[in-house]
Amino acid sequence: CTFDSDFCDWVLADYSSIEWIRHKGPTPTQNTGPSSDHTTGDGYYIYLQGRDALPGFVAELVSPVCSSEGPHCFRFWYHMYGEATTMALRVYVVTGKDRVLVWSSVGNHGDTWNLGEVTLQSTGDFQVRAEALTVI
Repeated sequence: CTFDSDFCDWVLADYSSIEWIRHKGPTPTQNTGPSSDHTTGDGYYIYLQGRDALPGFVAELVSPVCSSEGPHCFRFWYHMYGEATTMALRVYVVTGKDRVLVWSSVGNHGDTWNLGEVTLQSTGDFQVRAEALTVI
């Protein structure tokens, strides 16, 4: 998903306390976030407005259910800059009632896009959950 048209059937989890924002161009707060998307430089990306989040706030995006078996590569680009010093990004795989943390990152990574990549082993239906939260 490049987020150029929409959220690609990813949805915000009901218990999220802040929302992901789909955006094009620089973030509205100086010295935070990217100045453009990673893919084309002129497309959309999603972000959280860190200055609005209180400690313990969570925003989680949930993928559509994937029904294929075998190893899968989940690749994504992330940008944690500025206000991100108090933020964390985590990726979970959910199968049935099991929720497994497969990737995480905390803090400021500078004004650059970084590649996140996870190999997911699946034997049936699963979902990917991307969680951003403020660290207490």
